[in-house]
Amino acid sequence: MRDKKKQKEYNKKYYLEHADSIKKHVTEYYDKNIEKVLEYAKVYRNDNSEKIADYKAEWFQNNKKEIYLKRKQKPQNYSLWRMNRRLKMYGPGVTKDEWESLVHYFESKCAYCSGTFSKLELDHVIPISKGGRHEIGNILPSCRSCNAKKHVKSLDEWYPGYKEAMYE
Repeated sequence: MRDKKKQKEYNKKYYLEHADSIKKHVTEYYDKNIEKVLEYAKVYRNDNSEKIADYKAEWFQNNKKEIYLKRKQKPQNYSLWRMNRRLKMYGPGVTKDEWESLVHYFESKCAYCSGTFSKLELDHVIPISKGGRHEIGNILPSCRSCNAKKHVKSLDEWYPGYKEAMYE
């Protein structure tokens, strides 16, 4: 039996020397056998769910500082990711690009009061609790105050005269 440490070093060196051809081969295999690869991954996840959970927990414990720093550098990315993760069951989600495009469309202003704020919140026009979907067509940028006032009301309930106000 070979020494595991030596084998690991050899494998690493080999990979570094042949990285491009290995990546090309893996990509080609994946493209030709996508159903087989996805099925294998699904079976592996089901059979090794505890092992995967343990690995993730250990990785998180070992990388807390880096995770904290990354979240601190760009909190808007983290909060959008966390919200999308939680709301995925209610719709396809909202990408960072879609959100930034929507904020740009509203000129970085609250869609309800037109105030300019450094941080806008993602507001569901029809709340998730009332059957709304978590997708870009049901999202508006709002300030903290308007979002808190609207709470879980639909736009019609919260601001019944909004349609008339739009056409004045």
